Amino acid sequence: MKAGFYKKFSICSFFSTLGDQFTLYAIPLIVFKLTQSIALSGLTFAIEWIPRVLSLPVAGVFCDKISSKKIFMISEFSRMLLLILIFLSLSIFQDIFNLLIFFIALLSIFNAFSFVSLDSAISKYFSITDLKKAQSIMQSSNQINSILGPAIAGVCVSFFQMNIIFLFGAFFYFFSLLFFILNKNYFSSLDNFPIRSSDNIFISIFKDNLKAGGIIFNNIQLIYFLIFSTLINVIYGMILALLVPIISLSLKLPLYYLSFFSIFAGFFCVFTLISINSFLNKIDLQILGCYSLFSIAISAIFFGYLNNLYFMIFAFSILITSISVFNIFIRSERSRLIPSENLGKCTGLIVMISQLSLPLSGFFIYQFSNKIPPISLLNIINTPVSILIIILTLFYFLKLIKTNNLTKVV
Repeated sequence: MKAGFYKKFSICSFFSTLGDQFTLYAIPLIVFKLTQSIALSGLTFAIEWIPRVLSLPVAGVFCDKISSKKIFMISEFSRMLLLILIFLSLSIFQDIFNLLIFFIALLSIFNAFSFVSLDSAISKYFSITDLKKAQSIMQSSNQINSILGPAIAGVCVSFFQMNIIFLFGAFFYFFSLLFFILNKNYFSSLDNFPIRSSDNIFISIFKDNLKAGGIIFNNIQLIYFLIFSTLINVIYGMILALLVPIISLSLKLPLYYLSFFSIFAGFFCVFTLISINSFLNKIDLQILGCYSLFSIAISAIFFGYLNNLYFMIFAFSILITSISVFNIFIRSERSRLIPSENLGKCTGLIVMISQLSLPLSGFFIYQFSNKIPPISLLNIINTPVSILIIILTLFYFLKLIKTNNLTKVV
């Protein structure tokens, strides 16, 4: 049953994350192409992330109290519907920038619900022993989408009308939802996990997130993970928000070169994750996590100072791969440290706090992009953050050695 479940679940996740990756790259591309404004691209990036981040704790509580299955189905349908509405609006009206921003904000909320439902479902379904490989395979699938999503987005923005682009995303969510419905018997086990409560839902959200906060901030490892995730998201957010302006204005290349970044990074990442998966049971997960943190910091610094397309693509590939490896580490450890009945709410709160830096990156770019070139803007933030990651990783690693807390993966 587990093999069948995972195969079906992976296909649903594939289409869902493909739609997510596609819209994540397509929307800033569309805004930049329409406005040629780094500031408005940064603002759109911030708006794309604010509702998503703030709704994560709510999504976590809903996944624990209702069911990951129902939340996922509602999220996929809502995302599909919103993209169809954007398509229709662009087809009918001329100037819909404000309406587009509104739809993007709504879309980001359901992105959060979909993300938490997938993450909590797989974490609850698999045992700790199976979870590490499951997360590794899922991360590989996500990286395939990190190739396809931006590549399709780049091609669409270059060759299709703006309204047609959103139909592509709607189709991805449609296929995800359709496959989920057609195989609902495989996912019936996901209904076994809801936790019922007599409290009002809003009171429950407050209480559950208070409880989640207690679990997180009473565990030094979870605190470290939260800090690391926040700093990584600062780096990732700055690069993601500025990549299009860097390609277009700094490197003076067509926008479809974004596809080259994502394709090379994606293939490199998938190859690395497949290689890691073959010896995952033989390596200390904590050491793997520390290596990934060092790699993230160093590649982020190189990306900002290597003003050459090929070197930047290589540094970007190392960065994305290292983040993916870190995600395997942190998700596996998070599932080990947090009781399964609290995993949804804790995941939602952790991801919300750590991803607050993403919209802040967008606002920072919106505020200063007219005064500072894209590359310089990137380095102002990413260089000190990368140095801080290196310092904190050294502290974390030394603490693990001191407490003899290196966890062998079994």
